[in-house]
Amino acid sequence: MDYKKRSLERKKKNKTIDTIQNVFIYATAIAAGFALWGWIIAGMWLLYIVMGR
Repeated sequence: MDYKKRSLERKKKNKTIDTIQNVFIYATAIAAGFALWGWIIAGMWLLYIVMGR
């Protein structure tokens, strides 16, 4: 009984770690996506300024 309880607690802990890792991965992906869009917009804006003059 005690062994089962311990393994259940360990599973819960692993689940928490997995959730944290998933959140971190999603956050990194979203941040990378925003950074990419930022660079694209900045590049287009610079191009527009250069072409405008």
